[in-house]
Amino acid sequence: MPEGLNFDVWDRLVEARAAKIQTEADLKASAEQLAEMSLFLDELAAADDEVRVRVRVRVRVSPDPNPNPNPNPNPNPNRDPNPTLTRRATSATRWRRSCRRGATPS
Repeated sequence: MPEGLNFDVWDRLVEARAAKIQTEADLKASAEQLAEMSLFLDELAAADDEVRVRVRVRVRVSPDPNPNPNPNPNPNPNRDPNPTLTRRATSATRWRRSCRRGATPS
């Protein structure tokens, strides 16, 4: 401690120096961690690029997953693929169905 310096001031300088040293140590550790993470990111990017190239090659080489040349998925184009959504039973049809089940019409 220099002569003529108050102990309180000296203690604050020592604490500030210790805090600065700790901050520099934390910064150095963070820089090392960043370098390690950057290296790992580069490795992952390279692996990702390799996989993308392999997928592109596979997509170009693979056969068509739908070899059916007919774009219409309905095998019978004259028949409605979902009649329940397009046609409704008329009241006469409902009456006939109820008679078949044994109910008496009202």
